[in-house]
Amino acid sequence: MAEKKLIISCGDPAGCGSQITVDALTRLAFKKNSICLVGSENILNHYPAFKPLKKRVELINVEAGPITLGVATRQSGMAAINYLRTALKVMATEKIKALVTAPVSKEAIQLSDKNFCGHTEFLADYFKVSCPVMMMVSPAIKIVLFTRHIALNKVKGEFRRAALINMLQIVHRALKNNFNLK
Repeated sequence: MAEKKLIISCGDPAGCGSQITVDALTRLAFKKNSICLVGSENILNHYPAFKPLKKRVELINVEAGPITLGVATRQSGMAAINYLRTALKVMATEKIKALVTAPVSKEAIQLSDKNFCGHTEFLADYFKVSCPVMMMVSPAIKIVLFTRHIALNKVKGEFRRAALINMLQIVHRALKNNFNLK
């Protein structure tokens, strides 16, 4: 039986994505090669904690090109999207069903793709989902946001009863089917 895998897209190579990924993996107990990491080996090597992780994760090296840590550029934005696209291709070929996305810089990505709004919308477009729902899950609580990527003072104008009902139906099905909640 094939071992279950998780794939992680390292996020913005100039930002905190790679560092957060490395820090999280150093605290996580996992079986060797049960995690597939998509990112730049050159960037990941900036973090000393990555060295011992190299032996435990399957790294898919997607070079980012010249990156200055802490500076949002078109190049770093393109690399973040390339990590995500590569992760999605690997998910399809290896039949991986779990994806973690590290933080990206929307500013950097929008330097090469003005239409990029966020991971949720990018994944919805990729999977042809008309009503995407982002759920944050912990053992104690599950949280769903009704709106994303808009200023708080504009939320009232975005509220539509039909959209809320549709989202609640999706969440209800997910809670029943994926979390066995009655």
